[in-house]
Amino acid sequence: MARMEFLTNEIGRLNEESNAMVALCNKENRAMTAEESAKWDAMDKDIAAHVAEKARLEKQAERNAFLNASAGRKTGDTSGGATADADPTRPWLNGRTDKDLAFLAYMRGGREGVPGQFRNALQQDSDIGGGYFSTSSRLVAGILKNLDNRIPLRGAATTFQVKRGESLGVISLDSDITDFEWGAGELTTASKTDVLGFGKRELKVRDLKSKIVLLSDSLIANATIDVEAQVASRVAYSLGNTQDKAFMTGDGNAQPLGLFTASANGIPTSRDVVTGSATGITTTGLYNAQDAVRNAYNCQWMFSQAAISKIRQLSDGISQPFWQPGLQLGQPALILGKPYIIAENCPSTFTNGLYFGMYGDFSYYYIADATNMVMQRLVELYAETNQVGLKFAGLACDGMPVLAEAFARLKCAAA
Repeated sequence: MARMEFLTNEIGRLNEESNAMVALCNKENRAMTAEESAKWDAMDKDIAAHVAEKARLEKQAERNAFLNASAGRKTGDTSGGATADADPTRPWLNGRTDKDLAFLAYMRGGREGVPGQFRNALQQDSDIGGGYFSTSSRLVAGILKNLDNRIPLRGAATTFQVKRGESLGVISLDSDITDFEWGAGELTTASKTDVLGFGKRELKVRDLKSKIVLLSDSLIANATIDVEAQVASRVAYSLGNTQDKAFMTGDGNAQPLGLFTASANGIPTSRDVVTGSATGITTTGLYNAQDAVRNAYNCQWMFSQAAISKIRQLSDGISQPFWQPGLQLGQPALILGKPYIIAENCPSTFTNGLYFGMYGDFSYYYIADATNMVMQRLVELYAETNQVGLKFAGLACDGMPVLAEAFARLKCAAA
């Protein structure tokens, strides 16, 4: 709590000081001096770091509260199969089903390392082709959870879990339900409307190449370490950047269709808002982006950190900054009264004709994740380096915006 209080106070103090510098320059109708600019940049970096750390601590506090509440659950709950007894020395083992334990034993020691009482579960889950073994649902859930933490868009998007090869169909909402009309009594004829129009692109998980995760023999043999959690973290790290790039700028051909790819199958150029500047962000551009999306949508901004730094120097006609720090517990920083997502792979080149940000309801970006991942244990190949390779296959996902009117895409363009 002390750290959270410190971060909140520092964000407020640095924000006031940096705003005062901008206000002074505006009052004197001049640009910042080199010394002022360097000082402002340093404060901006500190604010960005403090805001990110505050968000992480708040998220960790929520997670801890959930885990503490979950700790009261009885061990031996047999929903989904028999579960392991409570183990105070290895709490991460508690509540695992026979299938979970069979997979963990296979990960550590191969098929021969699976205790007899779990072999039936192993046989039930095994994939007879190519030596692969179906991963546990816990590992898949751990990978997806780590992905959600690495890719902020996933937390705002609508996600689906499907089997590899399954399709959610062509579900882009090209037309929506029109407004209801007032009737004129019981015999009023019902009006008809096109409810959900069909788009042109199928939402179907797209395959990624197999990936090998290397673990040291000592790590995989250490019974006090939750190896499955370590693997989930590393697989998600590898997947994260690949997915995030595709969610931002993917062309939709054998990969997700990105938010910043102009497409009739996703967000067309008719949803672009130009800033009126060939090299920067303008107050008019931000206002116009908000005006372009109806208030009925639950909108957020999406920018790179570089764009946030530029926006922090903007203010309205009465010198009220566009960027406001979230100083209350659980309150995010805001731009024009709306929260924002910082996406690592959001376009950040401020050049005429290029995209750099977005305003929209990101729940209308749909993500489909494959859940039938398989793993192959490779021992001999890495024996000389005292490592074990875990080869993952069946990794697949897809994503696309499904309702164009829920988004406004910002683009640098000369007036």
